[in-house]
Amino acid sequence: MQSLYTKLVHAHAKYQEAKLSMQRQHYSDIVATCTKIEQELDAIPLYNIVDLEEQQRQRQLRRLMLDRLGELERKCKKRYDALK
Repeated sequence: MQSLYTKLVHAHAKYQEAKLSMQRQHYSDIVATCTKIEQELDAIPLYNIVDLEEQQRQRQLRRLMLDRLGELERKCKKRYDALK
């Protein structure tokens, strides 16, 4: 899960760079990256974790990451549409 968080941070950094470049391709690349991270998060088998506290912590972390991904995707799509 740590590597997925790192990917999320990199996607956010790319978004900050894309705001400066104002190119539509950058925004679509970030949306694709967000979708891939989301799929990887969904593939993590949290039900295999035996410790209930750890399982709950991982679920909460996953939920927060999905929220942040959704927010980043919305921002990118909004800026992408504004550049038409």
